[in-house]
Amino acid sequence: MNKRIWLIPLSVMIGVFMTCNVGPAAAVAQGEGSETFAELAFDTSDSFLGRAGTIVNPEGKGDVLIFPYYDVRNIGTKTQETYFAIINHSPFPGDLSEACKDSSSSHYGIAAKLRFREWDKSEEPFDADIWLSCNDVWIGVLVRNTSTGVTRITSPDWVISDFSDTQFTVTKALASGQDFFTTIVPGGSGNTKTPPTGFTAADLTNMGYFEVIGEERTFSKQSGGKVTRVTTECSDCYADCPNVLSGYAYIVRVQDGVSVGYNATAIANFATFDSTLFSGPGAPTPDLASGDDGLEQLEFALSKANISHGYSIESSISAKFSMIITFPTKHFHFQSRPRYSLNTSLSISRPFTGTTANTGELVQVKIFDREEGLFTPTESIFSPKVEIELVVPHEVTIAGFYKSGSVPTLPAIGQRDTIAFETGTFDSGWVWINLTGDGSEVTHFAEPIDGFDFFGYDFLEYDGLPVIALALQEFSNTAIAGFYGDLFPTYYDVDWVIDPSNLE
Repeated sequence: MNKRIWLIPLSVMIGVFMTCNVGPAAAVAQGEGSETFAELAFDTSDSFLGRAGTIVNPEGKGDVLIFPYYDVRNIGTKTQETYFAIINHSPFPGDLSEACKDSSSSHYGIAAKLRFREWDKSEEPFDADIWLSCNDVWIGVLVRNTSTGVTRITSPDWVISDFSDTQFTVTKALASGQDFFTTIVPGGSGNTKTPPTGFTAADLTNMGYFEVIGEERTFSKQSGGKVTRVTTECSDCYADCPNVLSGYAYIVRVQDGVSVGYNATAIANFATFDSTLFSGPGAPTPDLASGDDGLEQLEFALSKANISHGYSIESSISAKFSMIITFPTKHFHFQSRPRYSLNTSLSISRPFTGTTANTGELVQVKIFDREEGLFTPTESIFSPKVEIELVVPHEVTIAGFYKSGSVPTLPAIGQRDTIAFETGTFDSGWVWINLTGDGSEVTHFAEPIDGFDFFGYDFLEYDGLPVIALALQEFSNTAIAGFYGDLFPTYYDVDWVIDPSNLE
């Protein structure tokens, strides 16, 4: 049996950044001469920290952002929209009033791949290569096109439309809006697989997740729609995107006049070499497997042994609770259209265990009430009691909580949730989901030959799944037709098995 060993210095470091991987950026103490987490992560000296490698940055900035949830579906009769923003934090400390004025300034713009993936099998209905000037914000609005049923994106900001070795051409190509494409989505003309029952290819584009991958730094300003690219001939210039991107999103329910928001998960040190990841507008790369440390290290950084959160489904306040579970790397483990079976070209199929994309991952669920009571499907006094097991079938799964007798058939048009938890008579409490397996054995784990690295420590294995999870709690005041609620990062633990040689 592997022992889970936590060194005291390591546990302090891990405790700093493992509290939550989405939501408000974690605070790091700042004093005279102190360094931020991002600065420590770039330490390449022979100090205790060494090079951090690919990590989740609690400060919320990185060279890759993962937005685990967008939603423009009609929920009942209510329409929804998704607003999002991407921020280029260059310049770092300095005179902000002067830093970005000169187009050849040492401060810089950023080219990035913006890619959306639908919720069923992570097929890509839309991507664009975008550009942010120095100290810029790139904003987008997603809505459901009422004529086509397809998601539509609108943005007043810059998109890369053409390029040469020395320049990008940028335009406001999304200013009047652009529908997503359904061609390769299940049910589309280029995909022989059918969507979940009752859904069309257009419906699948209405919910999912998206990623922003920093491709290249540029000079800070554009002139006449032209942006000067950084080249190796430029002294002291580096082409790779540094850890300067952050982002947030809001899901807006239009008729209710309210929104719930979250911060994007920031991946730092995804690419640190002096090179570009840019391949051209509309190119299939880069993707989340394009980082310096590879897909397995990214999945290690995103891995969680369990996730948990409080819930309320109290009828007196029309409460509704859902947990949003996103596997942003799962699609890499399966062949593409039309099979969606295991990808045998990968050196390792773990930690996912399903044989096809929608087989799903078996996890164990424990649902508690407020008084430490544990819900089980049977009230038998005899042992063993049956534990709740759940199959998480989609790349984005929205698990809704329902009291016994009120569980709907899911997924279904007009419903937010895609699967359901039954809570018996419990109407509030907390839920704990074990992502390592069904509770009787660890089935979700990864142990590659080369192991994993974190701040100079070697880990042999992780147990669990690479996931980003959000908790959506809603309340409604029927007396005044008011809605209240918010999105929260879930609590979680990691289970990383350290190399015993680190202890010697």
